[in-house]
Amino acid sequence: MDTKKEAGKSPNEEVFRIALTRRLFAYTGVPSTISILIYNLYLIIKEGLNTSTILVLTFFTLGTATILILGLLDAINNKLTIDEKAITYTSTFSDCKLTYDEIKGYISNNKYITIKPIDKSKKGIRISTAIEKKDMIISWLDSNFIDLQKQAQLQELASILTNKKKGKNEGQQARQFKNAQTLSSALNWAGCITGASCLWDIKAFPYIAAICVAVPISAILLSKCYPGMIHIDKKKGSLLPSVSHSIIVPSIALAASALLHFNLVDSSLTCLHAAWLSVILTWAILYKNPEFEFNQAQTLFSGLGFALILFAYSYGSIAVLNCSFDQSPKSNYGVKIVNKSDRMKAFNIHKLQIRTEYPRVRADEINVSDRLFKSVHIGDSVRIYQQKGLVGLPWIAIGDKIE
Repeated sequence: MDTKKEAGKSPNEEVFRIALTRRLFAYTGVPSTISILIYNLYLIIKEGLNTSTILVLTFFTLGTATILILGLLDAINNKLTIDEKAITYTSTFSDCKLTYDEIKGYISNNKYITIKPIDKSKKGIRISTAIEKKDMIISWLDSNFIDLQKQAQLQELASILTNKKKGKNEGQQARQFKNAQTLSSALNWAGCITGASCLWDIKAFPYIAAICVAVPISAILLSKCYPGMIHIDKKKGSLLPSVSHSIIVPSIALAASALLHFNLVDSSLTCLHAAWLSVILTWAILYKNPEFEFNQAQTLFSGLGFALILFAYSYGSIAVLNCSFDQSPKSNYGVKIVNKSDRMKAFNIHKLQIRTEYPRVRADEINVSDRLFKSVHIGDSVRIYQQKGLVGLPWIAIGDKIE
């Protein structure tokens, strides 16, 4: 497929700058903000605070002012020039010029318009969509150069509709692709809804948590059932659906729920089990998956990111299932409160530091409800319950105050 159209000449040299409203905002907003910062620093110095505090605030003020001034200079100097032979982009720190025969095509999104050169060693041009007459620029580029994003999408679609492994004919291949889109969308929604619900301590929590555990596994299996039609990682501009939300959201929610709602006696043992499970899941994702090519830095970064997400999923799943579905006998002990902490009060997280003579209970701090936190004081005794755990990881829950 051709990657280049016959570039039409621009009849006259045209210059485009940052949109007028953005420039006016920069011209008025930057000087006034810097003035406020300097005046506040003056008031702080006048108050006679200690030297270290003044130095920190001075560096903060100077750093912020520098960034604002650079932004103002960018608004003043940035311009795009289109003439009969080339496109030139001028900014505060660099200039870039591409003649028409050096341009491969362009890509546009909500933030930037990027003009790509044929020679990868040359620097491309990236223009903010805050530029004036943005639609006219995109229309002119579309008339003269290839839209590389649309081209990549057409190539993706062609590879699906011509691959016999994805169906005997084009109709079957199209139906398979439609099914992949529908199922991945359903899983993403399920992951987001159950992930959000999993953060609340409600009666249906065990069942919601079980669904939350099942969704990422289902997403991995779905990507294997529809190879080449579903991405694990979301790709910008790709036609192929992604199941990234159905993995990331439940994983973070499960890890957060495990830390907020349950008190494991030995978290290090849970981390060890989670590490092994995350290795298995990472291998399951990467095995025969052409999506991850580790000769590219960006792909390597994505792979490492998903490995961390899968560790969070593994830890959260093991801890939540271990505690939520535990039917083992309860042992109860009386413990004394030695300290209270509500440093994370904004997130409704309250902790009690306990002291006990029983060696089996090794947790120093335990999460408690807002009601219990307010009803007890340092020196009071409370009852805690210990259970063996569904998968053999002991955990404790706090009861009421002992009168």
